[in-house]
Amino acid sequence: MPSLDFEAEKSEFRVFYEQNLSLLNDAKSSFIALLTALVTHSRSIDVSKVDGRVKEKEECIRKFSRKYRPALEETNTPYEIKTHISDLIGLRIVCLYEDEIEKIAAVVRDHFEVIEITVGLTQAGFS
Repeated sequence: MPSLDFEAEKSEFRVFYEQNLSLLNDAKSSFIALLTALVTHSRSIDVSKVDGRVKEKEECIRKFSRKYRPALEETNTPYEIKTHISDLIGLRIVCLYEDEIEKIAAVVRDHFEVIEITVGLTQAGFS
């Protein structure tokens, strides 16, 4: 049940996380397999790697505390941490060429509902 007790909500989130970690890891593996198949079989795209991660539980708590907690507590709105963490599973597709990015994005848009796009840093290789 949502509350304004941050210590209690942290404890509840830690229990939720531990109870669901195996499921989250299985989901991550399934999404990696699905994306690998979609990208390699849908179009001729040179993909170096598809990998993923389950966000660490303490990082989830820090993100909630930094991004959501102040406004919720200021407005006296009870909360549960788990309902505010929308990126428990993250996936990354590494491609060899920059012009592959739009092809990969098209494959993702064709098979998933895209809620938000976050632009990250691009790493460059040197020879």
